[in-house]
Amino acid sequence: MMRLIRKFTIAILVTIPIVSLVVAADTNDRAQRLTAEAKQTITDIDRGEFDKVESRFDKKMSDALPIEKLTSTWASISQQAGKLKHVGDATTSEHGGFFVVLIPCEFENNPINAQITYDADDKIAGMYFKPAASATGGLN
Repeated sequence: MMRLIRKFTIAILVTIPIVSLVVAADTNDRAQRLTAEAKQTITDIDRGEFDKVESRFDKKMSDALPIEKLTSTWASISQQAGKLKHVGDATTSEHGGFFVVLIPCEFENNPINAQITYDADDKIAGMYFKPAASATGGLN
């Protein structure tokens, strides 16, 4: 009986790290996929392909930011910040069941951080554009 318990314990101890590696790999795959999608979203917005972007929205986001409003918001950002020159390397985090991708974007006049938030179904549940903080902690 003790031998059986030891074998079972060893089997569990060997299985737990393997399961942990699989979960970590799935999380990493999701992070890479959503980071690439978020960067593509910025590119699509800049190209005026707003219908592609809206197709990635969840229902609440579609209601809150229809194509017309997304178009006018991007026009306002472009008017103030200038032409988009570069989409930088993203950072990611998770908050309250949401996956957040923060992307620094270099525009002609001002740097802006784009934040794209995904829900559990990997649909865009939030999108924010805000002035990037300078190295001294203030806003540019």
